[in-house]
Amino acid sequence: MKKVKLFTIAALALGAVLLSCSANDEPTDKQSKEIALNIIEQKQKSSSFEKVIGTYDTDGNLTVTADKAELRNIFQNRLKKEGITIVLDKIEIREDVIEGTTDKYYYLIGMNRDTTVKVVTQLFPHPTLLGVLIAQMSHSNEFKKTCVCDGLCRRGCSPRLYTASDGVIDWECLPCSNTTDCRKTITDSP
Repeated sequence: MKKVKLFTIAALALGAVLLSCSANDEPTDKQSKEIALNIIEQKQKSSSFEKVIGTYDTDGNLTVTADKAELRNIFQNRLKKEGITIVLDKIEIREDVIEGTTDKYYYLIGMNRDTTVKVVTQLFPHPTLLGVLIAQMSHSNEFKKTCVCDGLCRRGCSPRLYTASDGVIDWECLPCSNTTDCRKTITDSP
């Protein structure tokens, strides 16, 4: 009888140990998400990365899905580095054709209320997620490349991509409609 009791106690103890070990070996959903976010965060600090900005569809609907306040802050920090202290009132995604080609492209644009300052970054279709637009980001959480068009005109001084004579695609600022100067600043973030 003592052998049966000892065997039963030993079996129960072993079962409890096995159950507690297997429960502790696998992380919970919350722990898994935290681990994944930490890995992404570490990757973002050490290299460039891509950020989902919005969506597009075949009907031409363009939607910003990222936090607009965060995007506004990223753009405004870029403008401050250029000595431009204005408030961006609009953040939107637009579509255009590269000047001199038939190639379509997407871009994120931020503008002040009177549209005298415009800041843009190019967006790219996600390589595997259909209808998703991404921006290339630097390790310091800035857009990799921006173009600022700053002028005193409300019509013109608008950014667009064009193909230079050497075949390189780059940003330009269209001239102001009233012959006022339009200043272009392109920034590449490391």
